[in-house]
Amino acid sequence: KPIQLTNDANHEHEWSRPSPDGNKILYMKASAGSSVNFAMESNELWIMNIDGSDQRSIIDRAKRNRFGWSGMGHAEWAPDSSKIVLVANMPNQTNHIFVTDSSGNNPKQITQDVQIDGHKTLPLDPSWSNTNQIVFARQWNCFYICGSQDIFKIDYLSGKETRITNDPQWNFDPYISPDGRYYLWLSFRTSPIVCPCDLIRGNTSGDLNPQPVIADDGSNANGTFSADSKTILFLKSDLNKQVLHSIGIDGKGLKKLALTNAGESGIASFIENNQQNPGDSAPQEPPASPPSTGNPTQPPATTPTQTSPTNPAPPSAPTIPLETVKNVTTKLDFSLWSGYSITLNWSPPSGGSSDLTYSILRNGTTLSTTSSTSYTDRQVTPNTTYSYVVQAQQNQTTTTSPATKVALECWFIFCSLKDK
Repeated sequence: KPIQLTNDANHEHEWSRPSPDGNKILYMKASAGSSVNFAMESNELWIMNIDGSDQRSIIDRAKRNRFGWSGMGHAEWAPDSSKIVLVANMPNQTNHIFVTDSSGNNPKQITQDVQIDGHKTLPLDPSWSNTNQIVFARQWNCFYICGSQDIFKIDYLSGKETRITNDPQWNFDPYISPDGRYYLWLSFRTSPIVCPCDLIRGNTSGDLNPQPVIADDGSNANGTFSADSKTILFLKSDLNKQVLHSIGIDGKGLKKLALTNAGESGIASFIENNQQNPGDSAPQEPPASPPSTGNPTQPPATTPTQTSPTNPAPPSAPTIPLETVKNVTTKLDFSLWSGYSITLNWSPPSGGSSDLTYSILRNGTTLSTTSSTSYTDRQVTPNTTYSYVVQAQQNQTTTTSPATKVALECWFIFCSLKDK
């Protein structure tokens, strides 16, 4: 029976990854209504105990910005649970693979700028095998969509990088089986925007010899291994929904694992450990969540400390008037997965402090609340005019930016953003 571990209607929770030592679960948390897999700008990295207790952020957006990242995604554990590998967006419109410690600190960039066929490449989709190899994908020749994408690996200790696949297909989301015998990856066998998407395995030694684990003209996604390397969990299209399935590494024994009455499943992975699996215990209530403030980086409220002669109240900070949010700019972006989007950036108002939060309004409707000075609106419609306003809140004070009006003008699939 499924056991609910998160309970926060104001955010999306996805990409859960149990640690190899069986103690923790790593997961991404993003703004409500966004796709965690592709909304890297709003992602935060969270961690909790295997039973769902002690849920806490280890890389929030403020910390991510201090690292110089504009977004992040696809976080995975090191084999010994001591480190985390993930992909981060950089301000110069590129990606790199980073490794942090298990608390999300001390980031180390492990990929370098690489060109293929004269094109800059973007690394993504990292995972870490028991052999200390980090496998990932590189994409290049990008204009609206990327023309080429193949699988690579890098030795974490030596930094030596090796190309694994070299074919016309669009290959991505790779893993190495725990026994070290196989690569597993996803491949678009027709084009990068039209299914089918197959689950492919290849040998890690000798000839790669790619073979389909499942190639059924359907949309298959996100394959991960069991600890014995014999079984794969993955998402398979079923009546226009993504539903969890399992299959053997030899492509036999396909089984549907519908976990909810709704039939829609999320990305999953096995919990393999010597501890009791929380799914085998009596059902438990999900851990209580503090009332949401709409600010994912704000900590839960604590009980006020009583003041006394030996514990006086701290002196009040001088009040500085909160000025208007400044320099609101818009930029049109395109993603293969989510289409066109409009990214807003702004400067903090004078008088703001570290607990400043922002609400983004579009045509009078609040889209999101954030502590970042950037927001990406992914729900945009061609040939539509939008009016954006950014409100800053600090304590009981609110200040509002002037409206920024833009029109998304499109012809066929090509769009541009015009000031109004």
